[in-house]
Amino acid sequence: MVNLMAPKKAVQEFQKGRELAEKRKYDEGLEHLKKALKLYAAYPDAYNQIGLIQRQLAHLPEAEEMYRKAIDTDPKWLEPYVNLAGLQMARSDFAEMFKTTAKALELDASHASLHFFQAVGFFNAQNLDGAEKEALLAEQNEKNRSIPEVQMI
Repeated sequence: MVNLMAPKKAVQEFQKGRELAEKRKYDEGLEHLKKALKLYAAYPDAYNQIGLIQRQLAHLPEAEEMYRKAIDTDPKWLEPYVNLAGLQMARSDFAEMFKTTAKALELDASHASLHFFQAVGFFNAQNLDGAEKEALLAEQNEKNRSIPEVQMI
């Protein structure tokens, strides 16, 4: 919801930054995203996008900081929680990942990726019952999505 309150010029800078990032022009993209934040400091989408770029650049502490700023700015927006949990899982920081996924699952208990992250965390903690439960929830929730699956035999 907070993203909708961004001024037009901030949105334009954000869109330009995202477009440049999609073209792998990360430094230029970051410049535009930072301009967006100067125009509208409470812009969670800009923080989240900077986090995505920082992760691509393997600047993991900076990526985490940006995801957290996005969450702080709009605690009801799910995407930065998913990105943060994915980063924490990739770093094998399962204790923090469980905290992040718990908060995110309060927002959307049917999000397949969050259940997958939890399954990986439980598996790494040797909690096979928990891992199986979460993996089944991930599979179930993925099947309930409207995106068609391609099955190969």
